[in-house]
Amino acid sequence: MQAEALAATRHSYEPAATAQNEPFPERGRRRSCRFPSNPSAIGSNGPSSRDLGGVWQYTPLASEPPPIRWNDSVIVWMLAAMKIRDMLASGPPTVSFEFFPPKNEAGFLRLYKTIEALRPLRPSYVSVTYGAGGSTRRRTVELVARIKRETGIEAMAHITCVGSAQGEISAVLDKLSASGIENVLALRGDPPRGVARFEPAPGGFRYANELVGFIRGRHGFCLGAACYPETHPEAPSPEVDLVNLKRKVDAGADFLITQLFFDNRDFLRFRDRAVAADINVPIVAGIMPIRSLRQTKRFAEMCGASLPVPLVARMESLRGDHSAIRAAGVEHATRQCRDLLAEGVAGLHFYTLNHSRSTVEIYESIRSRLHGPEGGHHRSGST
Repeated sequence: MQAEALAATRHSYEPAATAQNEPFPERGRRRSCRFPSNPSAIGSNGPSSRDLGGVWQYTPLASEPPPIRWNDSVIVWMLAAMKIRDMLASGPPTVSFEFFPPKNEAGFLRLYKTIEALRPLRPSYVSVTYGAGGSTRRRTVELVARIKRETGIEAMAHITCVGSAQGEISAVLDKLSASGIENVLALRGDPPRGVARFEPAPGGFRYANELVGFIRGRHGFCLGAACYPETHPEAPSPEVDLVNLKRKVDAGADFLITQLFFDNRDFLRFRDRAVAADINVPIVAGIMPIRSLRQTKRFAEMCGASLPVPLVARMESLRGDHSAIRAAGVEHATRQCRDLLAEGVAGLHFYTLNHSRSTVEIYESIRSRLHGPEGGHHRSGST
């Protein structure tokens, strides 16, 4: 979600040091090598130079990574990492999940339980939001790298203009590249909490299209950008909003992810208007299952999204029954996803809020409507 201020952006937690059970001869290094024809021959403690039949090539990393848990999916990632634009171009719709860096150790434990619950769904990719604080930025880089390294799932980092000069952004991009991250979602970002109007940092960027252009030539990242089916809250009109969106695409955005919406007609009208404006990159639909009406209203207000009157009335009738509200949210989001797939949507991006249950239930309900290999969506690590 591009409402980054809602995603725990002001915290000071730093992950605890990991155990020193290093499976490699050196720490803090990126390694490239030839893999054997039979990846299962690699031991549980990681590959040796004998296993690999090749010579290690070392490239220094900006920060020391935690140990890798070696398994088949890690091998698949190292052999078949993909840019999201290639996934979107290959046919089947993508299915992706968005997380935010938690504020403390308990939050990280909950998040990893969520990731483990969602992992069997084999998402095409996941994304990790990015806040205004320096510690939050570090956690974004660490978390997105760790997800990709330890689970084999393709991961995308969010980058925003908030509070960052060009040099700071460039340093983050260098760390992401050194960690093997190939996909970035470039956003202007929301003003910090308590600040009414966005102002760029000294030496920073005012608009997302400037950030997209800056990143475009660095490390060959695949770039995503945000779009608003019901118009950006700060845009004077839908027409001006589309002009600004085209600037992002012309600057180098490879695909777009929408802000949350609850009426598919808003998405379909927006997609038609985008094509008419010569915006011809894939548009992925952002879906947020409702868990709390109060929370959802707050998100919708920040993002310029509307809630259908019948949906609000139904949720209001369930006030106080959290299980029933969650179930109704799953039902509505499932209906959205089914209709969007029937309309040929490029992909579905779930704003999970670091919870898994609703997303799993929705996925199970739409599984048969996702087309592609094995009857499924484009999956991370697939070719």
